[in-house]
Parts: sequence; C-alpha cells; structure tokens
Amino acid sequence: MIKIIMITKSDKIIIGFFVAIVLSAISGISFAFIKAGLSNNSTQSSSENEVNQNKDYQESKNIENNLSVIPPPRRKQTISTNQLLKQEEEKFIQASQYFNEADRLLTEARGQNNSQSAISLLNEAQKNLEQANNIMKEFEPNSPYHKSAQDYINYIPFYADSINQWKNYFTKLDSHQARNHPWEAITDNSNFIDLTYHNKQSVMAKAKKQSVVLTFDDGPSPQYTEPILDILRKYNVKATFFVVGSQVSQHCAIVQRIYSEGHEIGNHSYTHPWMGRISDEEQQQEIFQTQAIIENCIGSKPRWFRSPYASQNESTLKIAHQAGLNTALWTIDTEDWRKTSTTNSIIQKALNYNRNNIILMHDGVEPNPNFKHPSASLSRSNTVQSLDTIIQRLQDKGFQFVTISEAFSNY
Repeated sequence: MIKIIMITKSDKIIIGFFVAIVLSAISGISFAFIKAGLSNNSTQSSSENEVNQNKDYQESKNIENNLSVIPPPRRKQTISTNQLLKQEEEKFIQASQYFNEADRLLTEARGQNNSQSAISLLNEAQKNLEQANNIMKEFEPNSPYHKSAQDYINYIPFYADSINQWKNYFTKLDSHQARNHPWEAITDNSNFIDLTYHNKQSVMAKAKKQSVVLTFDDGPSPQYTEPILDILRKYNVKATFFVVGSQVSQHCAIVQRIYSEGHEIGNHSYTHPWMGRISDEEQQQEIFQTQAIIENCIGSKPRWFRSPYASQNESTLKIAHQAGLNTALWTIDTEDWRKTSTTNSIIQKALNYNRNNIILMHDGVEPNPNFKHPSASLSRSNTVQSLDTIIQRLQDKGFQFVTISEAFSNY
C-alpha cells in the first residue's frame, strides 16, 4: 500500500529555498574554476608579451649601437640633364672668353712700339690661351660642346706659336737685333713694296694724300661680292679684292666682273693657309698657282699679295717677289669677320682714323673649310650693310677711294 505524502505550501517554500542555495553554490564553484583558468591564461600571455618586449628592446638597442659606429648611407644626389647642360654651357663660355681675350691681347701687342708693354701683353695672352686650352680639353666626346671645343683646340697652337714669335721679336728689339719680324720680314729689295704692321706709318706716308683703299678678302662669293660691287658702282668707288684661288676656280665670272668694273684683283693664296707655318715649297705653290688661275680668268696677273691671317715670314716675301708681287697687310681691321661684329662696330672701326688708310673687310666666308676659326661669323651681311655709310662719311671728309696700286703710284 502506497503511502501518499501530502506537501503543504510551507514545505514547498522550504524546498525551493534549499534548491536555490544548492544552485547558487554550484554557480559559485563554476565561476571560481573559470576565473582561475582565465587568470592562468592571462598570466601566460603577459609573460610572453614581456619576453617579446624585452627582445624588441634589445634589438632596438643593438641597432642604435650599430648606428653609432656605422654612419647611415647618404642620400644619392641626382643632377638633371638641364643642370648638366647648363654647367657644360657655362664652362664652354668661360673657355671661349679666355681664347678671345688671348686673341685681343695678341692684336694689341702687335701694334706696340714699346717692347716692355708688348711683352707684358703677350705674357697675359699666353696665360689666357693656356686657360682656354685646359678647359677645352675637358669636354668629353658625348658633350654637345665637344666639336666646338675641338675647333678652338685646333687653332690654339697657331696662336701659341704667334705669341712666342712676337715675344722673340720684341725681346730682340731693344738690342737692335730684330732685323726680321716673324710675320713681317722686310727685305732690302727696293723694287717692291711690303706694307707690314710695324712699317705701316712710314709706308702709308708715301701713299697718295687723302686716299683710302677698301680691300675685301676671301672671295669671290655670289652672296656677298656682287652686292658689294653694286654699292661700289653706285658711288663710283674703286676697291681691291684679294681673292682665294680655289674660289676663283668656282666663280671666275664674278672675278671678271670685278676686273671689268675697274677694281683691282689681289692674290690671297690658293687654300688660305697660315703661310708662316708651311714649307717654302708649299708657300710657292699657294702663290704661283693662284697667280696662274687669276691670269687664266681675267688675262692679267695680280700685282699684290696678302697673306691669310697676316701670317708670313721672310720666305713668304721672297716667294711673292719672285712672282712679281708686292705685299700688303692693312692699317685698319674692321673685324667684320667676327661673330661679335655688328654693322655699327664695323662703321666705327672704319671711321676711327683721319689719315690715309687701307681698310680690311671681307666678302667671303670660310675660305678654308678644313680650318675654321672658332670666332668667325658665317655671314658677311653686316659688311654689306655698313658699306654705304662708310663710303658716304669718308667722302664727306674729303677722302678719295682708290685701288692699292693707285695709292702707291708715286711710291
């Protein structure tokens, strides 16, 4: 027989109270275990982080220590192409300025009567020439200025040689030993006239009074000679043209026009070399070959010879005399051949004197294509444009334009 136990309301309350206590105890125990587990994990993680931090700190200190011994690499500096080109340009300009200053000083020295002043100028010219040479040699083959630099380098030995010869001349001048000038050897042959740098005053004193000789070198050329002839014809002015033999061969018709209009033809060599630096045999060929070409063109031989670049020696004059030629440089150089010349500068140089003069101008360009002067212009337009003014102003002063033979007809 089953006994039924009756549970009262108060019993239910007591039972519920005990159940709640049991459940609370179980929850507390579980929480304690979970907290303990989390605490162990946290401790382990913290320990690992501390180790890692110590390791990182040590590595950092090692790097710092190493940097104190080994300097950090420098940042590589880069130069743009434009900067390099600018540097090359500035260097080339500086070198060309040294060269041009040497050229100027040499020209100034040649006109000196005082040997000490001349030698001082020549020494300065030599220094400038050496500076130009040293800088020009620095240009590499890949430089845009290499070819131009080589043009200067090719000319420098000629200038150096000229400077040395002039120094030698002026050194001997004071002791009266300078009988022959390096470029202006003067012979005792009274049958010929030799107008040089240092005798120009005495020679020109014997020229026709109030006379001016316009001379044009390096032609003929269709582009410039013919316009010049047109201007001369307009004013009924006569001039002397020192022609290059190789050009005559190409433009005989222009030479015939020069001659037929009453102007004088002069011999200016066949290839326009530095006469003072070539052999006697080569000088003879330059002069005699040009004489023959001109005679073949116009039927008459020239009476005058002018050395290219004013480069001549005693052999030059002797060979010219053998060919029946007088020799003449000039008394005024308009420098119309330079890149820096202007119409105004040419006019000013031509009008800078009030006495008899032989004026140097040019109607040809690059007479020797294998030997180009780095300062030379490739145009003679300024020469043509200056001619009207030069003629008008000199005529206003009472000067008469004549050929070089007419100027010395009473010599």
